Amino acid sequence: MRQVFCAVVVLAAACAPQTQRDAAPTTPAEEARPNIILFLADDLGWNDVSVHGAAMAATPHIDSIGREGVIFRQGYVTSPVCATSRAGLMTGRYQQRFGMEVNPSSPRFAQAAAGLGERGGVFVEVSEERQVPVPQQGLPPDEITLAELLREQGYRTALFGKWHLGAAPGLRPEDQGFDMHVGFYSGGSMFAEPGSDGIVEARLEWSGIDQIIWRALGYSLVRNGEPEASNVYQTDLWADEAVRFIEEAGDEPYFAKVSFNAPHNPLQAPQWAYDELEHIEDHVARTYYAMILSMDAAVGRVLDAVERSGAAERTIIVFSSDNGGADYTRIVEQNAPFRGWKASFWEGGVRVPFLVRAGRGAGGVESEAPVSQMDLFVTLAEAAGAELPSDRAIDGKNIAAAFNGQDIEGHEVLFWRNHHYFAVRRGDWKLHVDRSRDRVWLYDLATDPTEGNNLADTHPQIVEALSALFAAHEAELADTPLWPSNFLLPVFADAGAGEGDPETDEDWINWPG
Repeated sequence: MRQVFCAVVVLAAACAPQTQRDAAPTTPAEEARPNIILFLADDLGWNDVSVHGAAMAATPHIDSIGREGVIFRQGYVTSPVCATSRAGLMTGRYQQRFGMEVNPSSPRFAQAAAGLGERGGVFVEVSEERQVPVPQQGLPPDEITLAELLREQGYRTALFGKWHLGAAPGLRPEDQGFDMHVGFYSGGSMFAEPGSDGIVEARLEWSGIDQIIWRALGYSLVRNGEPEASNVYQTDLWADEAVRFIEEAGDEPYFAKVSFNAPHNPLQAPQWAYDELEHIEDHVARTYYAMILSMDAAVGRVLDAVERSGAAERTIIVFSSDNGGADYTRIVEQNAPFRGWKASFWEGGVRVPFLVRAGRGAGGVESEAPVSQMDLFVTLAEAAGAELPSDRAIDGKNIAAAFNGQDIEGHEVLFWRNHHYFAVRRGDWKLHVDRSRDRVWLYDLATDPTEGNNLADTHPQIVEALSALFAAHEAELADTPLWPSNFLLPVFADAGAGEGDPETDEDWINWPG
């Protein structure tokens, strides 16, 4: 089946753009354009899928995408937090190029989060003139999304689940290339109304932010911009909608982004999944992994729908996460063997599950090439026959050759930045710098992939070279973020939320949120 997908890509590249879906009869080449399904989890750790060796809960359906296709062992996000990471994925660009550097939040939330005392956060006073209302904090309309490129090629496009790239008119999914959206705009939602039958809940007593979520967050759902009443467990709901979309697609090419909010808190899981994990004694961990078990079942239902449709041989399926596992769970196994969490540039924050099956897949391929979610923009757009924008820098690369079992080089250099905190990887060398604390870390990932041995003092010339490389990159970025950072939170390389001591632990950073 490797040859099947190669033929799909070659034919797609030869196609002339079709701006109107019904403007002309479908040609054989257009019929060959692959369907695309992109599964994106929320705060899923590297070690939360069993294809990476996780022992807490098996994820056979998620695993099958990689086992029948390719497992990227060094797959990265552009940001270790939700919205900014999604912006990089959807545009194929470092999101700092267009100023989307800070996760959306209000001063009210920032003040509450900073004042919780769980990590010694600091509220940052910002003038009223610089504040931007939260619904307007999103992906700028003049950016070009993957959904827009695919829709121009005659694709039906749909988003099921979390958006988090703007809630104001003009910034919503329907304004950014999606024909259909069933989900929610913001960063989170209750999976079901608290206290619902058949739902197990776990509240994180040590996390003030989790307490805010349980107090203030509701069950949020819109269908094409209109609020809709429901209490279906949301992981199941996104799968229901994706299955229906696939069944109704017929022969028309489609792009479906299934954007799970699992396993992000609030921790709510179906009772059936919780019951299957009797071997996990801790209630929080058991609820968390039950959410992942439920998500795996949802992925399986969508994969089954693809098989029933008869289009499996011309469908590209991707599974990944928007960032690494979060410290609020205090589940140390999430990102093992890597250090770091969500909201840090240690590998645990930015290296994520990255699995792709193209057609029937090459099968059993494992790639060590450093790749980025930005590459999906380029690879999927070109597979559909779309021309990439020529009026802006595109940072992604076409990695389709790896889908068919071929070796690729990946990225020689990758960058990350949030205000005063940045990281750069060139080859196997990786530099972290927290300019607010004048702290520098340097690691050789070839010999120390878990970033345990700081070599900054013994290799000053490499620190200098990587710093200069980053400075050149930084000169290309927007001078000012689209909205300001309102708080700083210490994030530790090893300790979970509410743990760690800034007075004694050297490996922590000030995360601007």
